[in-house]
Amino acid sequence: MASFQQQHATGIAGIQAQCRGILARRAYEARIFELAESIEDVIKLQSALRAVLARRRLLGLIRGLRSSSDAVVAVQARVRGVLARRSHRKMSSALQKVEVSKAVGGLQSFARAALARRKHQEQRKQLNFVTPDVVGVQAQIRGHLARQEFEWWRSHLLQSEPVAVHLQSLLRGVLARRSYWSKLRHYHEHLDKVVKIQSLFRGKQQGQQYRSLTVGKNVPVSTIKNFGHLLNDSDVDFEDEIEVERLRKLVVRSIRENQTLDTDVQELDTKIALLVKNKIGIEELVRVKNERGLLGPQSQANLQRRNSLLVAAKDPFAEGQTLDREARHKLELYQELFYMLQTRPEYLARLFARVGKMEMSDRNKKQVEKVVLTLFGYAQNAREEYLLLKLFQRCVGEELGMVTTVQEFIRGNAQFIKLVVQYNRGAKERKYLRDLLAPLVQSIMSDDGLDLETDPAAIYRQAINIEEMETGMPSRKPLDVSFDVALNDPAARTIFIRHLQALRATTEAFLSAIIATTNKMPYGIRYIAREVFRALQAKFPQEPEGALIKVVGHLVYYRYLNPAIVAPEGFDVIETLVGPVQRKNLAEVSKMLTQIAVGRLFSDDNPYLQPLNEYVGQASARFTAWLHAVVDVPDAEMQFAAEEFLDHTMSERPVIYISPNEIYSLQNLLGQQIDTVVSDAELTSIRFYAC
Repeated sequence: MASFQQQHATGIAGIQAQCRGILARRAYEARIFELAESIEDVIKLQSALRAVLARRRLLGLIRGLRSSSDAVVAVQARVRGVLARRSHRKMSSALQKVEVSKAVGGLQSFARAALARRKHQEQRKQLNFVTPDVVGVQAQIRGHLARQEFEWWRSHLLQSEPVAVHLQSLLRGVLARRSYWSKLRHYHEHLDKVVKIQSLFRGKQQGQQYRSLTVGKNVPVSTIKNFGHLLNDSDVDFEDEIEVERLRKLVVRSIRENQTLDTDVQELDTKIALLVKNKIGIEELVRVKNERGLLGPQSQANLQRRNSLLVAAKDPFAEGQTLDREARHKLELYQELFYMLQTRPEYLARLFARVGKMEMSDRNKKQVEKVVLTLFGYAQNAREEYLLLKLFQRCVGEELGMVTTVQEFIRGNAQFIKLVVQYNRGAKERKYLRDLLAPLVQSIMSDDGLDLETDPAAIYRQAINIEEMETGMPSRKPLDVSFDVALNDPAARTIFIRHLQALRATTEAFLSAIIATTNKMPYGIRYIAREVFRALQAKFPQEPEGALIKVVGHLVYYRYLNPAIVAPEGFDVIETLVGPVQRKNLAEVSKMLTQIAVGRLFSDDNPYLQPLNEYVGQASARFTAWLHAVVDVPDAEMQFAAEEFLDHTMSERPVIYISPNEIYSLQNLLGQQIDTVVSDAELTSIRFYAC
């Protein structure tokens, strides 16, 4: 054993050394881990010890200074005194010199400036150096404060959540009850209006269901059940249809008679004027009346004589005549012709486009318009109105095909526009004008003190007349003056400003009423406006939309609304005559509305109206928006529930109430313009079938 230990003593010592190293490293690592875990405590202990040592040193220094403070203060005072006296003596000796005393002030200023700049630069350097740290510290502090406040509010809200929820529920309950009682009170106050709205809504629903039944596809069974009773025709329905047709015939006849009477009245006015001017004999006037059949019983006699002539000529349109085979065939051909003219608008559209360019008298053009309106029954029922609107649509396309600019279309005064004007004088259109304008015109008529004269020269002359009437003496002011002189007169300027304010208020009343009645405007007017706008967009895509909508405004306002404003008695808006002052007031309102409709400000032509340009610009924007609402209407097919097979499903054939003279005049005109009205291909087809 001993020998073994001696032989391996070196190896054992190496193993022991390695084991001790391992143990030592383990102990070292364990101590390192212990120190790492308690490093925070050690740091805190070290900081506390350093603080204790620092406080001890500071206290010892303070005690030493306090014990020797009296002696130190005395020594410091003596030293300061010696230094101050020495400095004072040096400065006094230096200042006693003349050359030094003169330069002291400048030197001091330079020195102070240099010191100030140096101090400023040092402060700037210090601030620039610590700026990032300061900003970071501030941001951290602000973030910490914000987080603290957020946490406090969050904890407060979480703690008081049940109370807040209960309070919110109480408030919501109060608001809900208040809103409910307000709605209930409003409902009881407007019960009649609510019932009316409900009835209108139900009527609209019924109309939509009916249109769906007539023109729709895949109609629901519920809709069919709602209108199943309409399939059962009774004797009452048949009698009602007969009565409606009789009344329609009477209406058409009355319209034709009224138009004839209007024409006769105009001609008689001309004859009377010639009677006064040229002193023609009264016998000539009586003869004209007899020819027109305006002298009572002779009118019926003239009709009977004319019908007897038609019977003698075997005319198929003579009353009371038994038709032979030839006459019946001719009648059937006329029926096909006029049915095609009704349902194929391209023929009449081409004719109107040609008539507008022809050298024809105004009387003959009006006769053509009268015949066409008679052909469509003056739009007295849905079918005829639908077909007439489709004719207007085609006429717009034909007219735009012959122009190259928008202005050319406006200035062209197309022939179909005159027909549209006649259409606008229908019963529905006149009723809308009466409901819209009657209160406004009556307010102008009833206000005797209202004067909308805006010409300063006229106002100036009016002020002079009032002055002369009050004083009884002639005025010393000149009567004929310029615009500027009249406007500088105090009395005239006051009246001028008052008139401008009244004109603006009156115009605003008219404009607001027009804009508020969009849904009440007749569908035909809105449809024509829509088609004109769409056709202009397709023809002139490069033109701005605002310029095209102004063309629509010119059509709607200038052709429809403006005549009723200027001459309300001619459109049954009022039943009394309009005086000269009221006529002038209406003309001034019309001038303002015209500028608003076209979107043009007053220029140098009307300098006295230029103060209203700001209002004109604002009102023009509102009018343009209103025009966009006007053209926003559904298609005519949806409005009238019409489609191409509608005539084939009707129990009765459509009837046209037209005189033989009108038939033959239209036939003659079509024959003269057959090459224009009918295309080459259609003309070839017609000649083939004719052969």
